[in-house]
Amino acid sequence: MSEQVRARMDELIEQIEHHRVRYYQEHSPEISDAEYDGLERELKQLETAHPKLVRADSPSFRVGGGVAKDHPQQEHATPMLSLENSYNSADLADYFERCETEVGRELVYSAELKIDGVSLSLVYEYGSLKAAVTRGDGRVGEEVTLNAKTIRNLPLRVTAWKDVPRMEVRGEVYIDRADFAQINEKRVAANLPLFANPRNSAAGSMRLLDSREAAARCLRMFVFQALGPWAQAINSHIEALKQLKALGFPTNPQNTAIHNLAELETLIEDWSAKRPGLAYDTDGIVLKVDDTSYYDTIGYTTKFPKWATAYKFPAEQATTQINDISIQVGRTGVLTPVANFEPVSLAGTTVSRATLHNFDEIEKKDIRVGDWVFIEKGGDIIPKVVKVIESKRAADSQPYQLPEACPSCSTEPQRVPGQVALRCENLSCPAQLERRIMHFASRNAMDIQGLGKERVQQMVEQKLVTDLVSIYQLDDEKLWRLERVGTKWINNLLAEIEKSKARPFTRLLFAVGIPMIGEKVAELFVERFPSYEALLAADVEALADIHGIGEKVAASLHEHLRLPSYQATFAAFAELGLKLEAEAGAQRQGDDALQGKTIVVTGTFNELSRKEITDLLKLRGAKVTSSVTSKTDFLVCGEKPGSKLDKAQSLDVTVVGEEWIAQWQNP
Repeated sequence: MSEQVRARMDELIEQIEHHRVRYYQEHSPEISDAEYDGLERELKQLETAHPKLVRADSPSFRVGGGVAKDHPQQEHATPMLSLENSYNSADLADYFERCETEVGRELVYSAELKIDGVSLSLVYEYGSLKAAVTRGDGRVGEEVTLNAKTIRNLPLRVTAWKDVPRMEVRGEVYIDRADFAQINEKRVAANLPLFANPRNSAAGSMRLLDSREAAARCLRMFVFQALGPWAQAINSHIEALKQLKALGFPTNPQNTAIHNLAELETLIEDWSAKRPGLAYDTDGIVLKVDDTSYYDTIGYTTKFPKWATAYKFPAEQATTQINDISIQVGRTGVLTPVANFEPVSLAGTTVSRATLHNFDEIEKKDIRVGDWVFIEKGGDIIPKVVKVIESKRAADSQPYQLPEACPSCSTEPQRVPGQVALRCENLSCPAQLERRIMHFASRNAMDIQGLGKERVQQMVEQKLVTDLVSIYQLDDEKLWRLERVGTKWINNLLAEIEKSKARPFTRLLFAVGIPMIGEKVAELFVERFPSYEALLAADVEALADIHGIGEKVAASLHEHLRLPSYQATFAAFAELGLKLEAEAGAQRQGDDALQGKTIVVTGTFNELSRKEITDLLKLRGAKVTSSVTSKTDFLVCGEKPGSKLDKAQSLDVTVVGEEWIAQWQNP
């Protein structure tokens, strides 16, 4: 009986996938929507009755149904680099000249529309979709496989790759305009706020925890690259796109070969005219050298492949009148002016405000309240004021005056030395406090779980927290004043706060939110000056002498550590028992056995996060890097290690598991 059921399920899957391709890829359906729905309904009924027979590549996953606890981070086997932008003919001419100079001959280029969506990496193992990872920072993204399986025009199984251990396909996830309009219509009917634009909605949809919600967003995808054994046999990017389409992958039909700038300029004119009539948003044209065998010759920067560039379409502009210039106060106290103007439609959305970046920008462009201005969206995303229309300026118009007080706490703002910014230095400023606390409690800082945005807002409003130190003065009595809390949540939060006192000094230095002091920068400072007192005693020259630290960063740390507000904060932290110095080398276990060792950490772990493991290894003297090389001593390997495990094994690098970490933890 089970074999008959399995055979029928296999048959239904084959039929559904065939008709999916006919509908989404070839736009030539062979059956009615009702008949197609009937096939999906029968398959779902069989899967419900026989859950053990459900295939991983079942099209039933396209309607969602899985709920992720979170989206774990996953490292890309090959970094997902950005593209360098080109905005005019001069930029494009430089690109063509650079590529052909490196190769020493004229080249053929691939040109394809740049989709305004969110990049996604898809990993297929033996033909079945196993993982989907967002671009993230280019090296590490979020694993969103359940949501990726809801993309209706994406194949979950590629028969031609059934014998290939691993293939990766990359592309852009988007929501087309008609679907986006329907989604917003439903939100209006449900009395929910409208989504701003298709791109932001696509990005947010990929990070939803409930794949049923993602399925309702009508996600689609165009693929633009394949990596792996199958792709390595194809030396033409254009040919690879053709073969990907033949395998059932959706590729953008607007792709062609060009040979020079003149052909490209004609193409830009043609495709620019087509943009308004397309079903999806685009913001440029991607150019790539078509012959992939030249990629290594032309080379890469740390951020971009030199053999590719993205020509950005000129931004759409509109005119409107500025009603007011308001001031926003950021997490580090920087005051940012914002223009508030009459609402205007721009690149598919209605906008009514735009950042003016800083007060020097206002002076440079002579922007005033009441002015008529040109507005555009940089990269079709962020509104900005381009130019004042001086001919329409009122006779009694007055230049903008710098604010004399912080709009949130009335403290007099200070000019940042060597910068154009004005900053409120009051660490208890309400406008800064919420964001300061959330940064302080974030995972890579003090990692205090439970201090989410809603809770922090309540605490600040009720003055339960007035600065960073007051986090450690919270108790049962204060927390019971919050709405919708219980004993378990309160006990858990207080335990998290207490646990955070043991975080390393590097984490604390990053967490206090000193401008320009990021996580890696804090590590560099503490490596050279392993305590608060040592950092306080160091002059700017000594701080700037650290490799990887610039003079501006050193000056920022030097200045802020001497402010009375920061000195009072660190003094209070010392009284509370937080760590204001790195653990001495003599405290390392194993007689400094990890001193000088190079270690890579990959995969996911049960007991500790990758960040905690990395901190622990560094504390014991190890150098923790992101790439496996012949100089790597150990690969600490968790679940889903990816290609790093293969590379480590090929280089005879010692591979260890999570249990190996236990010996380096304090008893």
